[in-house]
Amino acid sequence: MTGQEILNAIHAVRDPAEMASKLATFKDDIKTYLNAGTLTSARLSYYNNHIGRELFRKLHLFEMDSDIPDTFSEGFRPTAITNITS
Repeated sequence: MTGQEILNAIHAVRDPAEMASKLATFKDDIKTYLNAGTLTSARLSYYNNHIGRELFRKLHLFEMDSDIPDTFSEGFRPTAITNITS
């Protein structure tokens, strides 16, 4: 999957039950995306500013904060990828 496809899939989630059923797949897709070849600054930036941010926003919106895979700063910007990539 491309970064845009992952972002679109996360954005399309409409309720907590759907998010819960898809979260493991999102994490796997993100891990694959980030680990495809060399982790470039552009790929990491897209995760930090788009994919991760939307994932965190949705998890927070659905009151699923305990499922947020990485630490984040104000504005829901991911500050690490440790739990996604491990």
